[in-house]
Amino acid sequence: MFYIKTNISDDVELKVDLYDDEIYTQCTECGKEIQIEKEELIDILKNGDLASTSIKCEQCTEQR
Repeated sequence: MFYIKTNISDDVELKVDLYDDEIYTQCTECGKEIQIEKEELIDILKNGDLASTSIKCEQCTEQR
């Protein structure tokens, strides 16, 4: 099981389980929420990292 963990305060820690059908990002152009498929996530991790990866939605990609 994978999860995201953050400390909200000294006394409160938040852990959220990650499931491959519940991973999202936002379009870097319009801010639309985009669900990331497991295969896309694997490619991102093989070829880069999450912090430096930016993804555009289909509509913003078509406009370019």
